[in-house]
Amino acid sequence: MSRTTRIALGVLVGFVVLAGLVTAMVLTHRSSAGTPGDGTSVTSMDQLQGSFVSRSGSSTTPTPLLDGRPVRLVIAGDRIDASAGCNQMGGSLAVDGGHLVVGQLVSTEMACLPDTVMQQERWVLDMLDARPAAHLGGDLLTLTWSGYSLALGRLGAGSPTSTGPTAAPTGGSPVPGPSSPPTTTPPPSLATRPTVGPGAAGTEVPGPSRNTFPETPQASSS
Repeated sequence: MSRTTRIALGVLVGFVVLAGLVTAMVLTHRSSAGTPGDGTSVTSMDQLQGSFVSRSGSSTTPTPLLDGRPVRLVIAGDRIDASAGCNQMGGSLAVDGGHLVVGQLVSTEMACLPDTVMQQERWVLDMLDARPAAHLGGDLLTLTWSGYSLALGRLGAGSPTSTGPTAAPTGGSPVPGPSSPPTTTPPPSLATRPTVGPGAAGTEVPGPSRNTFPETPQASSS
């Protein structure tokens, strides 16, 4: 084998090895980004009813999920409402072959800062337009599209949804307040005592003394 042939063969082998490495890297990225993990393909709208919030540790998204500004999806009936930290968006929803099919989205149009919020909102809109594949495992919904994935946890019925004051119970007695000390009726003051008769206020009218006797007429002496 000539020296030229050996060089050409070496270049060819190196090219094949390099192509194999690139292919492996692409497949690994797609596997980590698009594999739904545990769960089955969603086949019915009934499986999706409820509220879901993103989980950053289980997602591979175009931009990192923002702290304090999660992606939220609320699915009720055949409608989906979504938020990504700024605007509210929503539209009709259907399931077709394990994919979410979102109708024309309607969104508010506020400009929010910082720009990373708007970046997150843009890829959420792109995701909803891309007919993402949906897999559900327990309370974890995984959406995959274009080599990315978004994991969302279902909010349970007992999860707190607000921090407002607790409402008073309905259909029953009102919540009792703190007990108050019993009140006593004070004795009537002099101003309320009768003005005439026994016990009248002011100057007392003397009555007969209990220790006196009626005078006995004395016989005149003659």
